Amino acid sequence: MSLLVLSVSGSFRSNGKTIDYTDLKMEMPVCEQGWVQSHAMNRILPTAAEAAYGMRVDSVSTMYIDGQEIIDKRVVKTQIPAIEKQEVEEEVEENGKMKKVKKTVEVEVMKEEEKEEVAKPLCCGKKIKSLNWDEIQHFAIMYNLIAVPLPKTTDLRTAREFAYREYMAHIKGTGSDKFDYAAAPDMTIPDVAESTAEVKSNAKEVLEGTDLIGEETKEDKA
Repeated sequence: MSLLVLSVSGSFRSNGKTIDYTDLKMEMPVCEQGWVQSHAMNRILPTAAEAAYGMRVDSVSTMYIDGQEIIDKRVVKTQIPAIEKQEVEEEVEENGKMKKVKKTVEVEVMKEEEKEEVAKPLCCGKKIKSLNWDEIQHFAIMYNLIAVPLPKTTDLRTAREFAYREYMAHIKGTGSDKFDYAAAPDMTIPDVAESTAEVKSNAKEVLEGTDLIGEETKEDKA
């Protein structure tokens, strides 16, 4: 599996203020080009901007894609404990007098380590019933499950159940009105999607004015 890395700019609203952002890097699962703008703006940007700017994103005003690339691997930096020898001074008594002596001691320090890993969606290898908000969004994009709730539009438990239901209905083809989420067995998400839901993007048609968006009606357009 690969990841799509985007560089975006635009603005969002936070506590009644408009905040401009630029050169914001985001990662998301590779998807049909027609869905990139929508998924990036609605599913990835809100939490990415909150992490980068340290403030709540109430709504996204604009988002422009300034650059994009597909990566198969990435370098990850982690902090690991290590033992390091250090030279210290201490005072000791010798023949009734205090003197400073040097000695070597071992201390535990944290060191940064870089390692290369396969670039894959955050949800891969995780259990559906344990996904966090970011993982749920990657799950939705990976399988093109567009009805899965957007970030923090409901509670996490409901979002997990919705993601499970959508997966079973559109990917496994075993949806049921009598579905019992609590009794359903948990499942580990593979590194590569078995298939994706067939949902055609109409972004081009909407921009051209030849199609409607979401629940919009012809009366709304008028």
